[in-house]
Amino acid sequence: MKAQLSTPAMRKTLSLFAELISRQLASEVVLGRTRDALDDAIETSMLREQFIAVLSHDVRTPLSTILNGIDVLGQVVDPSALQLLETMRRSGKRISSLIEDVADFARGRMGGGIAVDMRRERNFEDTLRQVVEELRHVYPGRTIDAEIPSGIDITCDGHRIAQLLSNLLKNAIVHGSPSEPVLLRVISTPDVFQMAVTNFGPQIPPEIQAQLFKPFWQGSNCGSKKGLGLGLYIASEIARSHGGRLEVASSAGQTTFTYQVRCQRPAGKNDYA
Repeated sequence: MKAQLSTPAMRKTLSLFAELISRQLASEVVLGRTRDALDDAIETSMLREQFIAVLSHDVRTPLSTILNGIDVLGQVVDPSALQLLETMRRSGKRISSLIEDVADFARGRMGGGIAVDMRRERNFEDTLRQVVEELRHVYPGRTIDAEIPSGIDITCDGHRIAQLLSNLLKNAIVHGSPSEPVLLRVISTPDVFQMAVTNFGPQIPPEIQAQLFKPFWQGSNCGSKKGLGLGLYIASEIARSHGGRLEVASSAGQTTFTYQVRCQRPAGKNDYA
């Protein structure tokens, strides 16, 4: 029995098949081009982040030399030049802080998070108080009201938690009302370690709160003190690397960033030095 290929129904069916095959081939071409473009974009992104990491590392050495030179000059120059040297020192420290932020961002993107060196930190309140004192020196016109208990004994990366606190305090100083203090409340129990930083000022809308921990995001009220927009992102990554969480709560008149983590405590002979 011969197939009737010339009937209208058969011709319509074959035409539909041909159209479907044509569309499939066109889709595969578009998909292939999209994959190639995506691969190129991923490769470019990786190269850019590697470049940032290398550049950040290489800039540290000459910057360190400059800062050391400023310290030496401070011992021999005329007293009338000391104020200029102090301004230069603060600018150098600011550059160093920006470099560290960029390096942390690059490491986080390339390695899936910020690496931490977990060890036992006895009397960790000394480190936290040092962070507060440093910021009081950098922002002499601002008040930081800190409640830090004594005898804090936790397992963490002390340098990173200090960095987290510094970022939160700087954020509160920059965005808070200049006439109001910045509040720091630290709670340390056998089970939980918590740091809450509060500044006073307008409420942060919920849609903006959702953006705060994204990299390179900046608010509209930074004025001349705008940075790279990495401080809160890095703070949140440090919190995540410790198995903790960083949250924000904002109501009319004040905003609080809270870092909280369940404590890991070594015992007996397994204590870290």
